[in-house]
Amino acid sequence: MAVFDPDKYVDENQGQDFTAPEARYELYFSELAVGTDNKGNQSFGGKVTFVDGPRKGKYFFHTFGTKDYFGIYNADSDKRKQALTWMGNFFRAIGSGAVDIDTDSDQLINKPFIGEVYIDDYNGKKSNKLRPWGFHKVGGDDPLPKASTSKPSSSAGSSGSSGSDEIREHESDIPF
Repeated sequence: MAVFDPDKYVDENQGQDFTAPEARYELYFSELAVGTDNKGNQSFGGKVTFVDGPRKGKYFFHTFGTKDYFGIYNADSDKRKQALTWMGNFFRAIGSGAVDIDTDSDQLINKPFIGEVYIDDYNGKKSNKLRPWGFHKVGGDDPLPKASTSKPSSSAGSSGSSGSDEIREHESDIPF
């Protein structure tokens, strides 16, 4: 048998620009912990993983905030309160009660939720992000359609719909 060298095959999640289209997806945190960002600020976040479909197993990162912006460690009490409210939406979406995130964040991983995913373009690099207020229960009352988990077909349907009927959010809809 020939020798297989994994270094010759880059991991799909490394070294490539991977972005899913903006929509709602069933997701879960596969890693989640309190840490320190590159500026030395405390943060809480982790790896958000797609549950199913063609993106199954792919991931991106989400942070519940640092002290620099609407984050759970922000010195501004109003911004911190807003961030904690958004984090509460995540806890409710996964059906979790009170958890000490410093020591028991592992209780929050591998629990599915519906997340509103968007594409962030920072200095020309695109990446997926979760809307901080966009956490919903799987199977709960979800007024917007969930993203299709199937690959698009190459033939047009007989209805003539272009698929653009999906409700899109606008920056002016941001609730702060």
